[in-house]
Amino acid sequence: MLRFWLHALFTPTLILFGYGVAKHANISWANKPIVKVLFLISTAILISYEVVKTISHDVAAISEYSIIRYGIVGTSGPPIMVIVVAFILLFIGISIFKHMNWSIMMIGVAVMIVGSAIPFSLPSTAVINLFEVIFMLSLALTHRHLVKVYQYRYVSQTG
Repeated sequence: MLRFWLHALFTPTLILFGYGVAKHANISWANKPIVKVLFLISTAILISYEVVKTISHDVAAISEYSIIRYGIVGTSGPPIMVIVVAFILLFIGISIFKHMNWSIMMIGVAVMIVGSAIPFSLPSTAVINLFEVIFMLSLALTHRHLVKVYQYRYVSQTG
């Protein structure tokens, strides 16, 4: 259950990370106060949705490719919260690309979305984890790039 609770509570906060990155990149729409409110509300709604989903369902062991994993019983369809978070981050990645010509976040999010949507006929679901690693690495590299750009601008201005 801990995995499901952590997923419910922390994955939606990637929206706030995205907002912070957009603001740090000095994208014009991110500097509007209403955008901050919309990102906060979206995060709260998605956390609430996931908490209710986690509370209202049981967890069961599932055997897949001779490996036992746990899943929430009674859920079907794509993971709504993950899809919403991914598309918000894709929008932010596209905005950063247009504004700064930095494509890493956009590509990383797109790889995760497309890679997770394609059914693979492999004897494991581990390939999905690879897409998630690429996704998280793209977010980390984008943050690192923006910090370096900000430090360079700061040093140049105070220099």
